[in-house]
Amino acid sequence: MATPDHTVLARPPNPLGGKSTPSLGRPYGSPDTVGKSRQQVALKLAAIEASAHEIALLVIESEEAHRADTNGEVMRKGCWPLPKVCTEKLVAAIRLLDQYAELLRREP
Repeated sequence: MATPDHTVLARPPNPLGGKSTPSLGRPYGSPDTVGKSRQQVALKLAAIEASAHEIALLVIESEEAHRADTNGEVMRKGCWPLPKVCTEKLVAAIRLLDQYAELLRREP
């Protein structure tokens, strides 16, 4: 019966030829690719923040229109009261965008 030899490396440190290949064919994080990915994250964050801001403006404007309507005031041109369900969904969308932005900020 054979006895195991635990002194042999399970895998050689580099393949023959001296160059190691990245796992799953992915390139190693070079400074160039890291900089590009940070830039992409920054662009995504900017787009998320701009979207959340625009949605928040819609919600605020709708609330102002509701207040004006309940007070019997003439609403400004362009103001409309959105249905309550719609404003709740928009607020939920803002929260989801904020959560996604926070996840992006935490990425290395």
